[in-house]
Amino acid sequence: FAGSSENFAFGSKVFNGCVGLKEVELPSGLKEIGASLFENCASIESIVIPNTVTSIGVNAFRMCIKLSSVMFEAGGEEALVIEDGKMGPGTPPTVYGAFVGCTALTSIELPERTTRIGAFAFAISDFSGPGAKAKTGLTSINIPASVTSIGNYAFYATGAKANAFTSVNFASGSKLETIGEYAFAVTANFGFSGTSFTLPANVKTIGGLAFSGCSKLVNFVIGDNSKLETIGAGAFSSCASLTSFEAPSTVKTIGSSAFERASKLATFTFAGNSSIGAIGDNAFSNTALSTFTFPTTEGDIMLGARLFQNCTKLKTVNVSKSVTTVNDAFDGCSSITSLVVDAASKNAKVENSILLSKDDKYFYYILDIPADGTLTIPDGVESIDSYALSGKTALKKVIISESVRTIGNYAFSGCINLAVVEFAERCELETIGLYAFEKCTSLASLMLPSKLTTIENYAFTGCSSLDSVIMEDSVTSLGNYLFQNCMSLKTFEFPIDVQVIPNYCFTGCSSLKSVTYRGEVTTIGTYCFQKCTSLESMAIPESVSVLGVNTIANGYAAGTGGVFEGCTSLRSVTLPSNLSVIAGATFKNCSSRPSLFPRL
Repeated sequence: FAGSSENFAFGSKVFNGCVGLKEVELPSGLKEIGASLFENCASIESIVIPNTVTSIGVNAFRMCIKLSSVMFEAGGEEALVIEDGKMGPGTPPTVYGAFVGCTALTSIELPERTTRIGAFAFAISDFSGPGAKAKTGLTSINIPASVTSIGNYAFYATGAKANAFTSVNFASGSKLETIGEYAFAVTANFGFSGTSFTLPANVKTIGGLAFSGCSKLVNFVIGDNSKLETIGAGAFSSCASLTSFEAPSTVKTIGSSAFERASKLATFTFAGNSSIGAIGDNAFSNTALSTFTFPTTEGDIMLGARLFQNCTKLKTVNVSKSVTTVNDAFDGCSSITSLVVDAASKNAKVENSILLSKDDKYFYYILDIPADGTLTIPDGVESIDSYALSGKTALKKVIISESVRTIGNYAFSGCINLAVVEFAERCELETIGLYAFEKCTSLASLMLPSKLTTIENYAFTGCSSLDSVIMEDSVTSLGNYLFQNCMSLKTFEFPIDVQVIPNYCFTGCSSLKSVTYRGEVTTIGTYCFQKCTSLESMAIPESVSVLGVNTIANGYAAGTGGVFEGCTSLRSVTLPSNLSVIAGATFKNCSSRPSLFPRL
């Protein structure tokens, strides 16, 4: 294009699909390279962009698969923005961005006047993994000092070849403040694959999953004058080569799963005068941390759930007075030998190897099970917190004190040698949480206390030795999958006020022969007795009107019933006279073809 014009402009998609174009020199005076202007120009090899251009639109060069040279004219006074792209519909979704699918473009020198690299600008063309249509071919990029933000997914899965995008360099004096979500994330070895990344000092926010999956990243360098405030959720998750990280004093928030599965992360420290105020759920789960010290700050530090879940190398933890609550931070931390809580803490303490709330009401964690395998929950404890004793294989017997009102989710999950659970005579227990005794494979019997009202889903699933459970009539609500795969359970009697028998209640209880209903049961849930291969007969209460439809909070949802599916010994079933619904597959794979008898 010869000459220049201050008002030069191209209409929408003027050159879209012009496969004959090979070289383009855009005219001076052009302000915008509009959306999809050169999209699908599969033969373009080079383009020269004048210094008057201020905007490169979404899909401007999308799928220009031979484009290897993008030259920007020197000079220019107005800021240049690479506009945000987007994720389209479909499965997998299609990606739209300025240089998406430019597989021959291995490097690009953006002009100093560039202020924003928009969302999806250099991302993969669709999200179908290694078989995606095309990937932007970058192996390196130099980002000028003028850039203030890098948008979401800007370089997501970049690289025409696996592990090819290895270098991101920032000019001295970088003004960059924001790195967006998934900006450099890796999938199937496509994305940022460098071993080192130096964060510009002005960056305040690292977005969620920004470096997720960057498995080659060993060193993440943060300078002394960093202004970083937020490390987003999952920001460094699955960075499998990252060995250490120091959070600058300016960091206020570390998001959920920020370093989860950074499997070689052995050291994490906070710089002096830390501003940290919140650390999210699972932030350090499945890392190689061996020691961790929470800083003392001017304000409180809020901790999310399962903070160090499955950190099996964690040995030493120092909890400062700033930490407000510990909860289930140490689930699966089997190697902790030293847990020190600041004496000035208003929220937690350690007594007799037990981590408790300061007021004794919450039992959070225990360092060592007593040598004889017997643990007595201290008087005054009202809640055994979620995951508090999960996976403690040395635990053989637990005595629940009368003050306990709640047993939290997964509290005793995986305690494979726990054979006895004894409740104090006047135990105040009201609720047993999700998976509370899951896979306690040595537990043979349970006599539950008289004030218990609610047992949540999966509470006793996989307790393969459990052959006797006695529930008082105080119980009114039972969760789904309650006794799933309790293969030794032979009989069970429901409390009088239980009206809904939950879904999958006895699935896989291969020894179950007898169930007694005492109250006005209205519904038997889907797959309730699935694969109860010893069950020979069943008299369904007259009060039951629905057999084998999913039980939900507000009414019923239609679905496959399968109540007696796989009950290969079932020979007779007595049905109530007012039964209105029998869901499909109720007697599927009952090889003996049970006789059905109406109740007279």
